[in-house]
Amino acid sequence: MTAALGQELAYVRAQLNALAERDSHQRFEVRQIAKATLAAVLAWFLADRFLPRESLWIAPATAVIMVHATVYKTLTNGLRKVAAVAAGVILACSIGHLLGLTALSLAQR
Repeated sequence: MTAALGQELAYVRAQLNALAERDSHQRFEVRQIAKATLAAVLAWFLADRFLPRESLWIAPATAVIMVHATVYKTLTNGLRKVAAVAAGVILACSIGHLLGLTALSLAQR
């Protein structure tokens, strides 16, 4: 039991130490949790003011989903851009390999 507790404490320390790193996954997760929490709280207050009581739960649930969807969209768009650039580089290298890289072949493209 003591060994398992020691392992858990080491894990927690490692996670807390990673929070100090600028672009760590742990910081990203904490930011996302904070964004989702803030969005849900603001949505709840606005819904309490403007929506009927029986539909209050819809606002914070939708806010959390939208924050998640925004992050998902950002990641997928980033991956698409990386794939497009990689495909362009591969295509350019292939054409350069087939036609040769001379000043004339570069001017014709």
